[in-house]
Parts: sequence; structure tokens; C-alpha cells
Amino acid sequence: MKMRGLTQKGWAASGHGLRVAALMAIALLAPAMARGDPGEPGADGPREGFAWHPYASITAVYDDNVLLAPGGGPGEPGLWFGPGIETSFTEGVWRTGADVGADLRQYYGSPEISQYFWRVSGFAEMDPMRGLTLRVSDAYAPQPLNYGLPQDDVSNLVQSNRLEAQARYRSELPDEFVLDLTLRGTRFDSDPYEVRNGPVPPGLPSGTDSFAASYDDVTGQVELQRAIGRDVIGYARVEARERWFDDLPEDDLTEVSGLGGIRWRALRNLEVELAGGYGQIDFHSGPTTPGAIGLLQLKGDLEGGWRWNAGVTRMLTSDISGFNYAETVGHAGIEKQLGPRMRATIDAFGGQFDNQAPGVGNQKYYAVEAALRRQLTRTLQAGLVFRHWQTDGQGDLSDVTQNRVLLEFKYRR
Repeated sequence: MKMRGLTQKGWAASGHGLRVAALMAIALLAPAMARGDPGEPGADGPREGFAWHPYASITAVYDDNVLLAPGGGPGEPGLWFGPGIETSFTEGVWRTGADVGADLRQYYGSPEISQYFWRVSGFAEMDPMRGLTLRVSDAYAPQPLNYGLPQDDVSNLVQSNRLEAQARYRSELPDEFVLDLTLRGTRFDSDPYEVRNGPVPPGLPSGTDSFAASYDDVTGQVELQRAIGRDVIGYARVEARERWFDDLPEDDLTEVSGLGGIRWRALRNLEVELAGGYGQIDFHSGPTTPGAIGLLQLKGDLEGGWRWNAGVTRMLTSDISGFNYAETVGHAGIEKQLGPRMRATIDAFGGQFDNQAPGVGNQKYYAVEAALRRQLTRTLQAGLVFRHWQTDGQGDLSDVTQNRVLLEFKYRR
């Protein structure tokens, strides 16, 4: 994509930017009538008043398969630049914020690979009564297309807009129960993107080479919690979702799941979450996909500044193109603090997606990442990162291997 692509995206971003600006204007003007002095600590939340944080990142990168091509692809050096500014305002029951930035990725050996994204977002929320929070947010930012490929790779990102309105209510009930209710509505629109090797989203004719995902989504969630002893919390959660695609009525779906589990601080330095349940995705014009769901998450601290985590999750999900998956993901990681300013991490993760598209079947991916980061000053951090990614499957995940090395510098005021 040439710089002209950034200009075209700029025009597209302007409409979304106006929506964010309107949201922010309303949210900033309304608190003017609330009581409280800016800059004073809030009774139940962060300091009140206005805050701003400029930030920037410069990253030198080398990818040996920047196009995520099956069987290998061209290796390219590149330079990423990410400038931006965050703002926030809090007064009384009102909170609002915005983040305006860009994500510029330039590859010098093959300029056509370069991509330029916008990251423009804003939110406004208020607490009209005890336990109730209302929130509206809009984000114009890149989103990953395929869960099994690197989530931050230029070939797996598409500029998208997500507009959400959410109401959340939390209440303490008799017998130490806590009720948490969430209702969220979403409007999602993506820029047109290239359909990879296959399969194309259900409902599109074979040979389709580009597609723009647009849908409406309504999600409701009910969670009931209760302390079971001093260090154990039990919970039960039910979630239901309806999604309607603009151009893919065959992919309209209803998703329902129920999950029950515990959160347990087993020892002084060990935290455990264990849950199990059932879920299903019902396509309005197709099959119903049922299955068991569950999770096991562990994390703890060791002597000498070591921290570790491990876990496995089994869920039903759907990507932005409408494909549904039974997703099983496992991960393990360890972190070591090397003095007051340096930290080393090693993370390994992998997963399997049982893709319901005809002829695709199971898709697997594996990855390992090692990183060394140092805080140079209060506002400047440097890091060196290596990552290996491997896939095994069909379609988008057919024998893709990528090795990446990053040298990054991040500034935040």
C-alpha cells in the first residue's frame, strides 16, 4: 500500500473521527454541570480532572515470511512507527477518554507490503446510580482476521470500526451473593480485505477475492458469584449472543453458553481458576455446533523475582468473517525480574481450531516468544523480542512458518 492508501484511509477515518469527536464533546461538556473540583481525588475512583499522555514507538523488525505465505515467503526488514496521544477526563460520575494515533509499518525491500493504520478511539461512561455503569465507545483500529495467525502481522490485519454501547449492573444480594449483569450492543464494519487461499466466508461465491465484514451484535451476560470460604470464590455465568451480517445472511448466528467454576488462592503465591460448562453456535441457515467448554488457569510467584503462568481454555467462538470454531488454546510463561529496571520473559502457546467450514477441519498453531526489556528512563523503554510461529492445517493455516526479531523503543509521558 502506497502513501495514497494512507490518504484514502484518512478520508475513511475522518467520518469515524467525527463520531469520536462528537462523543468526546458530549462527554466533556456534561461533567461541567457535575459537582467536584478538577484535580481532587475522587471518593471511589481515580483523580478527577484532565490528563494527557503523549506516546511514541519506533521498532526495527525483520520477518522471514512477512506475507504469511504457506511454505515460506519473502523475508523483509522494516521500520514501524507508532505516534499518538491519550487523554482522559474524570469528574463526579462522569469519565471520558480518547486515544488518537497511527500505526505506520514500512518494509523497504518490498514497499507494496507496507501498511498504514489509524488507531482512533474514544469512550464516555457514567454511573447514574449505585452499581450501574453506562458506557459508549468507538474504536477505529486494525483487527486480526484469523485467530490462528500472528495477531499483529500486517497480512492478518484489517482497518475496522467497532461502535459499542454497554450497560453493566452489579449488586450485592443476601447470603453473600453478588450479581453481575451486562448488556452490550455492537456495530462492526471493516475495510475491504483480501480473501486468502480459502475457504471464502459461507454465503459468498467461490472465487471471491475481497470482502468487507459488517454486522450487528447483541450480547447479554449474567454472572452470579459467592465467596466459599476465605480464599475461594464460586461463580456461574450464562451468556447469549445474536449476530446479524449485512451481506452474509447465511452466517447469522445465535450463540449460547453456560459456565461454572471457582477462583481459588490455593497458597500464598498461587492462584487457580477452574471452570467447565456447555456452549453451542446455531447458524440461522445452517447447522448447530454444540460442545463442552472450560478453562484452567494457574499463576504464581517464586522466590528470586520469578513469576509463572500456565493454562488451557476450550471455547466456542466466531471470527469477523463469520467462521465458527471450537477453540482450544494452551499457554505457559515465565518471567524474571533482572534488577529494578530489566525484565526477561519466555512465553509458549498453541491452539487448535475445529473449523466448521466444509473441507477445512482442524487447524493448529504453535508459537514461542522470548523478550528482554529494560526501562531506560522514567518515560523510555527498550526491548529485544524474538518470536517463532508455526501452523499446521488447511486454508489460511496451511504450513505457515514465521520467525521475527524486533528491536523496539517506546516512549510514554
